[in-house]
Amino acid sequence: MVKELERLALRSKTFVVGFNIYNNWRFSRRFRVGNAASDHGVVHAGLDLPASLGYIDISYDVFVKCPGFSADMFHGRSILEAGTGDNFGLALLFLASGANRVVTIDKFYSKRDPEQQRRIYLAMRERLGPEARARFDRAIDLSSGIKTDENVLRYIYGTGIEEADRLLPGERFDFVISKGALQDVPAIDRAFEVMDALLAPGGWMMHKIDLSDQGMFSRNGQHPLTYLTIPDQVYGWMSTHSGKANRRLRGCYERALKDRGYDIRVLVTRLLGRERELRMYKPRLEDGVDYGASERALIHAIRPRLLPRYRRLSTEELLTSGIFVLARKP
Repeated sequence: MVKELERLALRSKTFVVGFNIYNNWRFSRRFRVGNAASDHGVVHAGLDLPASLGYIDISYDVFVKCPGFSADMFHGRSILEAGTGDNFGLALLFLASGANRVVTIDKFYSKRDPEQQRRIYLAMRERLGPEARARFDRAIDLSSGIKTDENVLRYIYGTGIEEADRLLPGERFDFVISKGALQDVPAIDRAFEVMDALLAPGGWMMHKIDLSDQGMFSRNGQHPLTYLTIPDQVYGWMSTHSGKANRRLRGCYERALKDRGYDIRVLVTRLLGRERELRMYKPRLEDGVDYGASERALIHAIRPRLLPRYRRLSTEELLTSGIFVLARKP
């Protein structure tokens, strides 16, 4: 039944809305009985071992090769990662490189194959030098299955980052990071309040954020900003429990951090409607350089149908479909 509904959902805006309302209701029921298992955040199920290792390496490089950053900056530091997904690879690379502790938290328990995950971790371990391997072994025991030391690598699921303070009372972290997670948090204002409370003075937030519809409408050729035309109440029925885009765009994240006094830098990573990221991340999109007449026409075609708060935004902001946020707490 679910598969048939999904096929129907791809045919029109009405069916997409209806299917997502149904799917969101299903997630709501499951969460009420304590079932956080989901396909949300599943990455490695369809990858072979080299592809999995490559994906983890790329995820790590997002943070340690960001302009102005290096692996050394995380040495001896504590990290809170929002959005674990189906793999501890990113956390383990930080720990192997010298981070002191990583806590990783996710609203969902992403489904995974434990044997595949163990093969990935063993392959990661084999690539490490003696010192890094010793740090790796301090975090995870692979001798029989997968067992983490919660004092070094703690995994929390079934709770979103917006509730992390409840489970981590009195704790402080040097970094709060995420990759492709914050856009799925409905209570994003509450999430920033919690992350700010958990971040030590002088600490860093580093968030890579997908501002697209994540294929909700665009995967079937509908306009990629169709999701910004849905009334708020209806969109809430579609999204609040199922990990869909929260529809907050660049300005929301900038304001949330600037209002708290953070020194903030935002880099654009992707242009609306394009699969590949920009070759070089940059502070702003430039008309005539990054986009032109066809992209302006794309926005013009849907602007009259957007909700009023989006209709007023600049073409540049509406074309910005991915950002990387770097912010330092006073």
